[in-house]
Amino acid sequence: MNNSGKSLSIKDYIMMGLSLIERSLFSKLALLQALFMASTLFQLAGIASIAPFIAIITTPSLIQTNELLKWSYDYFQFESNNQYFVAFAIFAATTILISNTITALSIWFSIRFSVRVGANLQTRLYSNYVLSPYVFFAQQNSSKLISNITQEIPRFIYMVVQQALNFVAQTLTAVFIIGSLFYVNITLAVAAIGLIGTIYVTIYLFTKKQITIHGQAIENLNQQKLKLLNESLHGIKEIKLIHAESWYSKTLGKLALKTLNSASFIELAGELPRYIVETVIFCAILGLAIFMLTSSMTDANPIAVLSFYAMAGYKLLPAIQGIYKSTSTLKAHSVVIPSIYRKLNETNNSRKQGSAELKADLPPLDPFSDIVFKNVKYIYPGSKTHAINDLSLQIKPMAVNAFVGASGAGKSTAADLLLGLLEPSSGSIEIGGQALEDKHMYIWQRKIGYVPQSIFLTDESIRQNIAFGIPREEIDDKKITDAIRLAQLNKVIDALPDGIDTKVGERGTKFSGGQIQRIGIARALYNNPDIIIFDEATSALDSVTELEIMNSIKEISSSKTIVIVAHRLSSIIAADNIILFDGGVVEKQGTYEYLFKHSSKFQTIVNASQGNSKPNKSHIEDIGVK
Repeated sequence: MNNSGKSLSIKDYIMMGLSLIERSLFSKLALLQALFMASTLFQLAGIASIAPFIAIITTPSLIQTNELLKWSYDYFQFESNNQYFVAFAIFAATTILISNTITALSIWFSIRFSVRVGANLQTRLYSNYVLSPYVFFAQQNSSKLISNITQEIPRFIYMVVQQALNFVAQTLTAVFIIGSLFYVNITLAVAAIGLIGTIYVTIYLFTKKQITIHGQAIENLNQQKLKLLNESLHGIKEIKLIHAESWYSKTLGKLALKTLNSASFIELAGELPRYIVETVIFCAILGLAIFMLTSSMTDANPIAVLSFYAMAGYKLLPAIQGIYKSTSTLKAHSVVIPSIYRKLNETNNSRKQGSAELKADLPPLDPFSDIVFKNVKYIYPGSKTHAINDLSLQIKPMAVNAFVGASGAGKSTAADLLLGLLEPSSGSIEIGGQALEDKHMYIWQRKIGYVPQSIFLTDESIRQNIAFGIPREEIDDKKITDAIRLAQLNKVIDALPDGIDTKVGERGTKFSGGQIQRIGIARALYNNPDIIIFDEATSALDSVTELEIMNSIKEISSSKTIVIVAHRLSSIIAADNIILFDGGVVEKQGTYEYLFKHSSKFQTIVNASQGNSKPNKSHIEDIGVK
């Protein structure tokens, strides 16, 4: 079923599955089907060569009495029956060898095809995710997104695509072998197919509902496991402090056991008929042998006929078993087809046009002009209230601008709008009188450096973390040096044995909060941006480290426009322009002294921060902000 509760037909699943395959791969898919057909024909030739070989061995006179055998004997000018026996044996062995070689090649190419489809799908889905608007990620669980790429798509490849290809190959083999059986003896063929088919269909009907249930369970359990792993590894400090390790271990163990139980049931359901059918076929061949030897069947060589049926059964049984197992596996895992199809279409609809295509022929945006919000409104998807409501403000160039206000006042949302991560529901953001539009975003964002509260560091060197996202061979050492100097990171690096090539550890575990923050500032400065936005960037630091960082910021502001999103007094006291947010609008805007004098809300923030003391210019000098 899909999300609407409507049941999907087999045709729906096939069409969805085919739509997930890149068009460029369809020629390879057609070539694969031709390979399957060739494999089937050679397998049939191999089977067909056994019966006459056994017949001429047991009844050499057939070489002269059978018209086709006599023609081949004369045409190739054999001098004795023994020569003919050897040649026929070589022909049969060669046919079987070619058949098995083509079959092996078809398996190899089907695996390669499946892997290509999987790599393509993972790339497409990941690209759709990262190119989706920023707000998309605020509405999603990261564990689920990772699961879609790392678990659901591999499941689609190995349990759907490969099984579908195997189904086609085995069906071709089975159809041709069954056709040959009908040609030899229609009565025996009907009896054999009817018996085998009844066993497989009966078992499938009894297990198909449970197969579907267990297939859906695997999808849900995999996502729960990944979510648990992500949460526990990211929150390991809290887990250890409250001694919750045992609970997480037990919970993961239960999820793992349930997943394996479901997978085991699906595997057992696919393998079970094989052993029943093998027993039935073996008994049937024994019964046929007794029947042929005790009946008056003088028109056929019993040994040759039995050899043919034994060889046909030897090839047919794996084919029928392969068809059944592929069918049961597809039944269990086909739930991923509409799931992946839906996710690809949802992200296709939500993603923005690639900004790289919008770099050229744009009017210049001067970041050294005033940045003005004019009657901007923004409401998050699914919310009933505006996060930003009729917001108007002015950001001064070449100065430190501070966004302050209570939690939920709209300051971080305003910063995300300025970054171009969110698009106003109405109103406009203007740079030097020119409205900022979607077509400007690539150029605009290249002018911005961003320092978040929590700096994301990779487990690489300081150099690679500063030049984040840039290939190692393309890193500009001069830019690195300039960024380190402006971020006042020199002393930290000089004290390290490996200097700038020191590994920072996972999430920067080898460095202090202030050092990590300076690496973040250096990263923001690497491309020499015109605007730097600090989003609560000092809130987790001690007062001494924060003061050092703020002095660095103040120094940088002589050549750049700085925007600080903050709630601590020490972060905003030296700002040239403070913008006080309240309920998604600007309550007041001006200098520290102006706001303290004219805004009771600002006084409340200051008094709460300073223990009801009344700050003034001398106080600003006392705390050491330059």
